[in-house]
Amino acid sequence: MRKIKDKLVYSGKFVKVKESTIDHYVWEKVFLPDSLVVFPLDSENKIVIIEELRPHENTPSRLKFITGHLDEGEDVLTSANREMMEEVGLRADKLVEFYKHESSGTLNSKFHFVLAKNLSPKKIPNPDGEETISRILHLTIPEIEQMLARNELNWTLSTLGFFKILQKFKEGKIEDFFKASHT
Repeated sequence: MRKIKDKLVYSGKFVKVKESTIDHYVWEKVFLPDSLVVFPLDSENKIVIIEELRPHENTPSRLKFITGHLDEGEDVLTSANREMMEEVGLRADKLVEFYKHESSGTLNSKFHFVLAKNLSPKKIPNPDGEETISRILHLTIPEIEQMLARNELNWTLSTLGFFKILQKFKEGKIEDFFKASHT
C-alpha cells in the first residue's frame, strides 16, 4: 500500500502550492483557480480582444483574449459576462461554454472557453483598474490567425479555444456552438 502525505507549502490569492510525498518521493503541485477565456463575437462576427498593461510580466503590455478567474460560487457564464463588462464594457445575451481544458499533475487548473454574442454596452468597474486596458480591438478570425502566425498575439492556453472557433469558422459552422445552448 502506498503511503501518501500532502503538505500545503504556500497559499496566496491565486496560487496554492502543495507537496505530496508518495513512497518517499516528493511531488510539487501548483493549483490555480478555475479560469475562463471569453470570445465575444460582435455583430460582424469579429472577436473582441484587448491590449492589457501587465507590469509584472516580462512584456509589460500585450494583446490577449478576455480572460479571468471564476469568483467563489460563480458559474462560468455569469463569470464570462462579468469579465466582459469589467474589461470591455459589453455584456452578452447569448453565451455558451464550448470547451473545457483540465490539467493535473505539476500544474493543476481548469480553463473554461466561452463564446458570446448579441453584445450590448454595459460597464462595471474593473478591479484591476480602468487604466489596465489600454486598447480594445475587434478583429476578424483570419486577422487573429495571422497575428498568431506572426507572433503578434501570444500563444497561450487561450489559443486552444481560438483554434476550436477557427475550425468551425472554416467549416462555415460557427453558429453550431449556439445550437445546443439555451443561454
